[in-house]
Amino acid sequence: STDVKTLLFVGGGHAHVLAIRELVKHPLLRAHATRVVMISNGSKAYYSGMLPGAVAGLHTEEQVQLDLAALARWSGMRFVDGTVTHIDADERFVRYVASDNECGDEQRVSFDLLSIDVGSVTRTGVASGVAEHAIATRPIGLLMGKLAAFEEQHAPGDNPPRVVVVGGGAAGSELA
Repeated sequence: STDVKTLLFVGGGHAHVLAIRELVKHPLLRAHATRVVMISNGSKAYYSGMLPGAVAGLHTEEQVQLDLAALARWSGMRFVDGTVTHIDADERFVRYVASDNECGDEQRVSFDLLSIDVGSVTRTGVASGVAEHAIATRPIGLLMGKLAAFEEQHAPGDNPPRVVVVGGGAAGSELA
């Protein structure tokens, strides 16, 4: 039917997870967007609010992750593990490459309403020495591996490394 509306979420950030929960809790909201699609480059999302606890060893990496594919099954939406390559707001479509597409062929999905919540990336190349000496907290999916490698390089009993936390947000304060 041409009356089917598509709500497209690009990214699996906090706002999208909460919006999906609300769509499930309130069927009248869902009635206005009968087809819900999420495209995210990875099937796992990290909850940044638990990151300081994970860094401190209070939570495992798995405990701070949300399985977006499982969320899709629970909510009845379609999940695509892929990377959006183009957004055409005027014509209301996005092009993306699915992660399991070895040829790199772009696919297209049309939308009536688009929401973008892709998270952030730390710009490490901006200041001299940052790329060589810093451990960026974004994207979160790479942080835990970088911290494990750092800890392996600095075994207990060695001269303790000097650590500086740059950033004044809540997570930066908690990491310090």
